[in-house]
Amino acid sequence: MTGAQVTPESERPLAAGGSTSVGIDCYEPFHYTAMGHLHALQKCSDRVRYCGSLMKYSFSEASQKKSVILVDLDGKGSIQTETIPLNPRHDLAVLKGSFQELMTQPRTEYAEDYLRIILTDKTPVLDPKHLLETHYAHILQLGYEGLEVQPEALDTEKRKGLAQNDLFEAFFESIHQRPMNETERALLREVMDAVDQEGRNC
Repeated sequence: MTGAQVTPESERPLAAGGSTSVGIDCYEPFHYTAMGHLHALQKCSDRVRYCGSLMKYSFSEASQKKSVILVDLDGKGSIQTETIPLNPRHDLAVLKGSFQELMTQPRTEYAEDYLRIILTDKTPVLDPKHLLETHYAHILQLGYEGLEVQPEALDTEKRKGLAQNDLFEAFFESIHQRPMNETERALLREVMDAVDQEGRNC
């Protein structure tokens, strides 16, 4: 249906005769049209509706309410509809916050849900999924909001020939989105010197 809400992560594109959608006026001759394929519940008009999918099939559907539509249609074409909500035992949800917040202030309403957890920490946490599973038993995905590696950080050609300190500084900047300060550079030099000294003593 032209203008209907799509869920790209869940639905594959469809086309018939070169058209990917049609206007609602195509369904005027029918008393009621139950639309399919799209996963979001939506009312296009009193006589044209999508009931949506029975379950959530990707995290892009996490905010969608799932249901079925019961339609009473008499011989004259008069209709009555009732939306019946579906409440799964394990919902699908996205949970966002710092590691410390999620551990010390657990969101118990999500304890049985299938989760994508997005951590807002600026530095990586050691084995966060294992620790968070003490509160959230069904973690399907876990990632960081601010630690995505930028495409330019993956360009190995730019890194060839750089000294170890320069390579580490480039890695640090790609993770934190800022250059190292003088205190951090001094600490890096101290660690690198210790590693070199240890290597010479072997």
